[in-house]
Amino acid sequence: MYLKYIRHKRPYGQLQRGTLYRVHFLPNAKGLYQPILLPISDVYETGSVLLSSAGATALLPAPLIYPAGMRCVEGRMRLSLGTSVCRSMLYLIDAHARDEFFTELYATLHEGHDVRIEVAET
Repeated sequence: MYLKYIRHKRPYGQLQRGTLYRVHFLPNAKGLYQPILLPISDVYETGSVLLSSAGATALLPAPLIYPAGMRCVEGRMRLSLGTSVCRSMLYLIDAHARDEFFTELYATLHEGHDVRIEVAET
């Protein structure tokens, strides 16, 4: 499964907002593949918190491709991404899309398939 998360430029308080997409690749006439983005849901992103003398700062993963996983936080499923100290959790806003997406994601991970998420900024 290949996903793409596009961050919106302006933050919403401590949260970053964006849109999560499923990516399908279609072959074109040149023998290459064209990505087709299918929207899943708008999301809120919460990053790792770095405590410093200046105060708490949220660390968000840089725009790259990361392995994705699932985490249950406070009784709600979240999509996790990032590496080492710089990790994020994505909370899907649309309840119907969230339930359907996490059911499919759980099955994909349970079958041993890789799930990758590309992070981009607008």
